Amino acid sequence: MTPRQSPSDEHYNVPYETRHGVKAILNATVELLPHEILHHLRGWLEQNHRLAIYSQHTDSFDIKEIQDLDKRQTLRFRNKTVLIYVLKGGGIGGLWEPVLHNYLYRRWFQPYLSDIDHGEYIAMVMKPLDQPRASTDDAAVGHVLDIHSMINRRLDSIEHETPPFYTTRPLFRAFFIAIPGRNWGGCAALEHIASLKVLIVFTGETKGLSAPVSFASIANKSEARTLNGLEAVETDLETAVDFVMDLEHREEDVFGLQPDPVAASRGMCPFTQEPLHEWVQHRAGRLGWKGGKIVGPSSRWVDMNMYIAWTGLGAQVDAVMMSNQERVMWDWHRRNWVFVNGDTSEDKSRVTKE
Repeated sequence: MTPRQSPSDEHYNVPYETRHGVKAILNATVELLPHEILHHLRGWLEQNHRLAIYSQHTDSFDIKEIQDLDKRQTLRFRNKTVLIYVLKGGGIGGLWEPVLHNYLYRRWFQPYLSDIDHGEYIAMVMKPLDQPRASTDDAAVGHVLDIHSMINRRLDSIEHETPPFYTTRPLFRAFFIAIPGRNWGGCAALEHIASLKVLIVFTGETKGLSAPVSFASIANKSEARTLNGLEAVETDLETAVDFVMDLEHREEDVFGLQPDPVAASRGMCPFTQEPLHEWVQHRAGRLGWKGGKIVGPSSRWVDMNMYIAWTGLGAQVDAVMMSNQERVMWDWHRRNWVFVNGDTSEDKSRVTKE
């Protein structure tokens, strides 16, 4: 059973938060029941994961930085399924970031259930500030292929310094998604983000896959293309996300979850000798935990019979912070853009475009 994601206007607190007060729980000045402690700790991890992923999307590496990424920086790309590269154009300022992030995250994330303890996520989103403008789809794909190859070369060169349970997924090497700048033609594209046109491109790399990748499953929802000599399709973002998640599930059916969540939970925090959940154990103790060692993965901590709706810190950051971030950017956009003849597909900015 998958927990129901509460809409942003629904209260995200749980009874123990109402009973004790959120501040008292965060300060660990009260004691909770065992199931409440585990729910609280999972929510803490969900919150941290969400904020980390959003930060990665809004603070993209420049192209000039890629070849010198250090072992910590390269973790952003580990345990991700696909590179999504946003090309220059569209003049939509900072609006695309929260809108795209919220759409992707809410499509992929399963409250309480998703494995997130090692940065697992559907995508690494990039929009380097120092990228050139691409005038055609062929040029765009050629550019993204170069960046994709550069990233994988750097990941390979620093593999020996990478901590256990952080890998470059075979799917990450096999294809990428490019979003041409012209497709962000106005805020109408963001109001209907699921319909945003994107390019899915196969790189030709198949090593480590359970089977070759193919566009057959989305043939009736996409247009076949050959771009820069590579097999590709143009489709909408909704179909692209479905395609990626279907491939994730295909690989998991054959190889199991990667990294193995049980084995990984016994590991260490990256680049330290500190057990992964040591801080969790410490916090649990401050909240009254007497059940011995807490073992991972966190995706198994919440009693699904007691917590039907999605609540806790993860739900709060989604309903409040991330929704507010998107709303603030929409408000800014509407104040600073002129809608031509009421058609948002031809927005013109009152401020300088990117």
